[in-house]
Amino acid sequence: MRQNQIQPGPAMAHTPPANTATSLFPSWAALGIAAIIAALVAVFTVGNTRHQTAQMEALLQDRADMIIWAMESAARNVRGETYRANIPKQLFAEIAKQPEITYIAIVTSDGVIVAHSKPELVGSVLYSPATLKTLEAGNTSLSRMVTNDYGRVFEVYKIFTPTSILRPPMRMRHMRMRDMQEMHMQENEPQEAPQGDELIIVVGLTMETFEKALAAEHHATVLNALLLALAAFGGVLAIFWANKYQTSRRQLQNTQALAEEVINSLPVGLLTVDQEGTITRYNRFIPPLLGAAEGPGALLGTKLAAYNGANWQKLVAALDNDESLLEQEGLFASAAHEIPISLSAGKITDDAGQPLGYVFVLRDLSEVKQLEEQLRRNERLSALGTLAAGVAHEIRNPLSSIKGFALLLSNRFSPQDPAKETAKILIQEVERLNRVVSELLAFARPNNLNLTPTSLDHIISKTLRLAELDAQGKQITLKAEPAENLPDIPLDGERFTQALLNLVLNAVQATPVGGTVTISTGLHMGSQSMGSHSMGTRGKDPHVIVRVHDTGHGMDAETMQHIFSPYFTTKAAGTGLGLSIASGIITKHGGTLHATSTPGNGSTFTISLPLTQGAQHTMAPENFS
Repeated sequence: MRQNQIQPGPAMAHTPPANTATSLFPSWAALGIAAIIAALVAVFTVGNTRHQTAQMEALLQDRADMIIWAMESAARNVRGETYRANIPKQLFAEIAKQPEITYIAIVTSDGVIVAHSKPELVGSVLYSPATLKTLEAGNTSLSRMVTNDYGRVFEVYKIFTPTSILRPPMRMRHMRMRDMQEMHMQENEPQEAPQGDELIIVVGLTMETFEKALAAEHHATVLNALLLALAAFGGVLAIFWANKYQTSRRQLQNTQALAEEVINSLPVGLLTVDQEGTITRYNRFIPPLLGAAEGPGALLGTKLAAYNGANWQKLVAALDNDESLLEQEGLFASAAHEIPISLSAGKITDDAGQPLGYVFVLRDLSEVKQLEEQLRRNERLSALGTLAAGVAHEIRNPLSSIKGFALLLSNRFSPQDPAKETAKILIQEVERLNRVVSELLAFARPNNLNLTPTSLDHIISKTLRLAELDAQGKQITLKAEPAENLPDIPLDGERFTQALLNLVLNAVQATPVGGTVTISTGLHMGSQSMGSHSMGTRGKDPHVIVRVHDTGHGMDAETMQHIFSPYFTTKAAGTGLGLSIASGIITKHGGTLHATSTPGNGSTFTISLPLTQGAQHTMAPENFS
């Protein structure tokens, strides 16, 4: 047996498919953001690396300049010898001991080494004359990166000028005098250089420490850049997901609002409960059926088993046993009275088939039952009307002859003759029979209406005047309670007065001596409440209400079932056509007539009429009980 698969939540309305461009946007946005961040990281890393390299080279340059300045100062302080022959070997050895110094050399313009931190290299050639010429050594130190037998070396060179008065390099100017004096150490005898030759001093500093520091700095820069990129990317993703969450939340709220509107617009009652029987959702038709408060969310969280109307536990047990509950008709015991309903129910399951709750759909069949009853009544009335029209036609012709002969006989007798009184009774009975036949014809073949804008107040006043004599005979008070500013409505004044008079006379006859019959009016802009017994239907269109209420003994349910049936009457002298004729006239006007009554509390007959001509009503009549 196939279970009804109803998904939980308010998603009963159709959700439109997502826009393709919108669905692709997050991927392209993420790629674009990643590319921008990667470019920024690359630019930042390269720029920082260049800056660090330039800073390191400046430090090495400054370091080499201090060494050169120290060498030139030491050579100027030598006494008794020319500067070419007084290059301190001991100072070379001491300075070369520093870890960052690879070598120190003084060479001639031909590249011959005249002094070196490694004495065994004195006399050899450091660079060829052509190479030295390309270096373009001058009085200002220059630097370059070279790779030689010592590996990768930062080399600084300039013309060796111990006779020139030079200012110390930038760092050297901040050294204390004691530190500078330590630079002037005992000198050994140097290798003599040819007179008149120009000397060039070359300082080679190791790149190992520099490269390690640069690599560490580079790694730190890359790491910081990556962390910055991750933080930026995470921030962008957080903003994106927050925006997506807000968008999804708005879409969910819109979908829920749409689903609520659709559920509340359904012409049936819808109710859902969870596995424990707690009400989770319902529409506006459910509270009146359950006899509960109609405030927003008044039923949410309450137990369905606490409300009357149906055996909810039995229905749930049937659903748990996979029984089908579709369009099952029965009587629903609401707070006011029993209502015929059609009930459908099913399980609510998730995508995995796990049960989440139950859904109940209740459709009020009162209107359907009334229409069915009206159809059956109309079929009977149609057949009865056809028969009555034929019978009335056949009876009416002889009645005319009988009345003529009765008048002729009455004229032949003197007033004192008892036969004249008999003739008079014969004439009265013929006239009464003729009225019955006329009513029968009016019921069988009602004439077309002549609708014109008419004041209900005027018709009510006329009706009360016509019924006043009958009411006075029983000391019954006739009251009118008209509504203010009631508009004129399209009516056939004569026919509607006939229908209203029938209702008032019936009320007078049903009311005991000293009672009251009241005619009241009102304007309703639309309603869907139901009455107990009605002829015709009424809908949401604006309509005028006319009520005829008496303080009689009322009617029981059995009598109420037949009051609109032709020839049904509880009065000894009644024809049983008054209410049928009144109902036919009102229906002809596009209105409805229904009655409510309780034994001991009188009866109320309610007429509902459209404000405009041709406005046919389709809903059940209003209940004024």
